[in-house]
Amino acid sequence: MNLTDGSWRSNWTAFVQDVARLHSEGLSDAEISTAFGGQWVRWTGIVTAVKLDAKYARGVQFEMSRVAVPLASGTVLQASHLFLNVAADDADAWRKASPGDSVSFDGQLVEGSGPFPGISIAKYDQAHLMLGMVNARVHRIH
Repeated sequence: MNLTDGSWRSNWTAFVQDVARLHSEGLSDAEISTAFGGQWVRWTGIVTAVKLDAKYARGVQFEMSRVAVPLASGTVLQASHLFLNVAADDADAWRKASPGDSVSFDGQLVEGSGPFPGISIAKYDQAHLMLGMVNARVHRIH
């Protein structure tokens, strides 16, 4: 499997396009997750919710650039939102972020979590990107 030049590390749209291309080439979610697993990215999104005091799923929700990429199956992969799980040790840095803020963040893509691949395409009426990321840290609040 061949990833593009690595621009996906700093470009959300390029990442989604690479995932769609690999999927259209016939790779499974597990194989795509293996290709990207452990890799660090730095992306920017608009904060839509900060849930740092939640008992489960502590994190920050982002609206990302809306990307729609046709898949070989004829469906369209839609990707426009991302939820970052935030470790308790990193929560204070994220408390400075508020809904509406543009935030650049670093995170590490996961290969999987238990039996679930880190990157998957959920197919409903449209295909939606599901993404696992750890070690999410604020780079800069704009």
